[in-house]
Amino acid sequence: MRLQYLIALAGLFSSPVNAQTNNVVNKSQYIINKLAKEHYSPVDWLKVNDTVFIEHLLDELDEEKLLFYKAETDELRRLSADIKTHTATNLQLLYNKTFQHLKSAYGRKLKFITDLQNINIDLNKNDSLPLFLKDFAATPKELERRWQVLLQNKVYARLVQQLKLEKDNKINTTVKPTVAQINTAKADIVKKYTRYLSYYDSDAWMHEFLEDVFLNAVCYMYDPHSSYFNFDSHKTYDAMSSATIYTSGIVVNKNKQNHYEIVHVIPGSPAWNSGSIFKGDIIRSVKHKDQPVVLMEDLDEDTDDIQDLFTTSSQQVIEIDLADQNGVSKKVSIYTEKEADEQERVRSYVIKNSDKNIGYIQLPGFYSVSEDDENNSNGCSNDIAKELVKLKQDNVEGLILDLRNNGGGSMQEAIELLSIFIQEGVLFTLKDPTGKIIYFKDPNRGTLFDKPLVIMINNYSASASELISSALQDYNRALIVGTNSYGKGTAQREDILYKSSVAASKNDYVKFTIGKFYRVTGNTVQKTGVEPDVILPVLNVESKVGEKYQPTALSNDFSKLAIYKPLTPIPKTIIAGKSNKRVNEDAYFQTLLPAKQAIEKLLDYTYYTNWQKFLQQESRNLDIENTLSKRKFDTNLTITNNSTDEKNFKMYSEGTVKNNEEFIKKIKTDNYIKETNNIILDWINQK
Repeated sequence: MRLQYLIALAGLFSSPVNAQTNNVVNKSQYIINKLAKEHYSPVDWLKVNDTVFIEHLLDELDEEKLLFYKAETDELRRLSADIKTHTATNLQLLYNKTFQHLKSAYGRKLKFITDLQNINIDLNKNDSLPLFLKDFAATPKELERRWQVLLQNKVYARLVQQLKLEKDNKINTTVKPTVAQINTAKADIVKKYTRYLSYYDSDAWMHEFLEDVFLNAVCYMYDPHSSYFNFDSHKTYDAMSSATIYTSGIVVNKNKQNHYEIVHVIPGSPAWNSGSIFKGDIIRSVKHKDQPVVLMEDLDEDTDDIQDLFTTSSQQVIEIDLADQNGVSKKVSIYTEKEADEQERVRSYVIKNSDKNIGYIQLPGFYSVSEDDENNSNGCSNDIAKELVKLKQDNVEGLILDLRNNGGGSMQEAIELLSIFIQEGVLFTLKDPTGKIIYFKDPNRGTLFDKPLVIMINNYSASASELISSALQDYNRALIVGTNSYGKGTAQREDILYKSSVAASKNDYVKFTIGKFYRVTGNTVQKTGVEPDVILPVLNVESKVGEKYQPTALSNDFSKLAIYKPLTPIPKTIIAGKSNKRVNEDAYFQTLLPAKQAIEKLLDYTYYTNWQKFLQQESRNLDIENTLSKRKFDTNLTITNNSTDEKNFKMYSEGTVKNNEEFIKKIKTDNYIKETNNIILDWINQK
């Protein structure tokens, strides 16, 4: 009955609306109609929490709370309360009013910026603004004040660059800029922001932008992993595959906090092989050889031009300053490479202990073979299988598979990878929208690798990573080491939203959840994640990482117990006890708490209008960053390539060789790999 009712409600969208909102209303109709029939857990719109919809919408549009007045957001909240009935009129009113306020907000933003040119900057003025605002501005005057403080702070940041006040990792706090220098900095800021705001102020751009956010808010009501994307956002980044350029393999986009975020790392690319660059990292600056540092905050909004920063016409080293998802700074040097037809996307290494060799493989994502792949590439499971064959030549007695920061990918590749390590049996189950339970079994009887296996995970290991970790844990096939994983236990499907009447190639798409994964024990990782057998402390400043913090996350429940035969239990308690003793005495792990406190100071940033207070804060933050960057402890690990690759390296390009050297240096300074190596040795010695 509920299904028919939802479809009937969706039909109400056919009411006449104006031309600007007709597209959004019609697409909402298609989304509601399709997801009512095909989503794993369809939404009853009469029972939804409408505040979730509007708060998600406002958060996507103005998370920094620098665009809207409180009166505007209050009006949108009142209108959103009527979307439960989901008539075309109610959606039309909400969309139109949101567009009206958004257009006004961008107009105000442009005015605040252009007015900066005529504002007299008082270096001694004592006003401030916290980095994270709790609510929208109550009055127009308060919003104007926020912008004046913010823009004055940006002028100060530009002055630090202009006057070269940062030298030898120190800030000169004694310099006072002249009026002429201040005016030059103001002109730079105004020129930078007005150039792109004039483009973003167009109705065409704003409708396209708001439509995308609005429809994604509709999808978000079903669960965090259902989403809409238009034709342009669905296009692949083909510019990165040109054989005429040298690439780093990084694809960036500007996120809602106006930071340049890595949205994709191409498998097999220099960035991928560095083992230090991940999706979700924020890029702060880029430096090419013999060129000045390019600060990302100084760039215009042309994404194509920004993408050019990560490609070169010849092989070069690119130095990238990033912050990971916890705000921890890192500097990575990578050598751009021309894409090869047979690019290795997974590479194995050997940790040489005094009497035992341990294999190490890092897998940042579960990539699969594209249907239009002309290079006959392999998926990640096949690539790992090849590396295991190589490692056997080095007589490794155990394997470390590093799935930290691996957000998932192809389910089929995860199944194929599990079959490498599990002899036979049910790997996991999936419950579809009808409640039917589907059993996924090992497709290949037997194993390719049967020696001790340790999986490394962290808070950002999700989806397929959790499927792998939980299955190997349930079968007693592997020890899981690290921190609790993300908690995404659902599967999605991507489908065309509807056939475009303009052109078949211009279709929009919707991705939606079609099932929930369950372990062979009947439990699910949904919202709870995978709990490691051996927990290692981490530098995690962001406390709310995980599916359980998403208001529309699907519930954690229980399914049928599958029939399976676990191996002999691993002596987890003994191994964990030895690890805890080492960790408590380890110099690196003892620095985690002070480091976390230092990063929290960095995040406790304040925009100051007082020049001296600004400089003092910048100086303090630079000192903190310098201290954090020196938190490297030599693990004394001996790391080499596997012997097969070692012999073949003379055939690789110079860039590949140098990137490989950088990756080995990274492993040698990773104290988590050091402790994981100790853990697997303890396991081997227990046998």
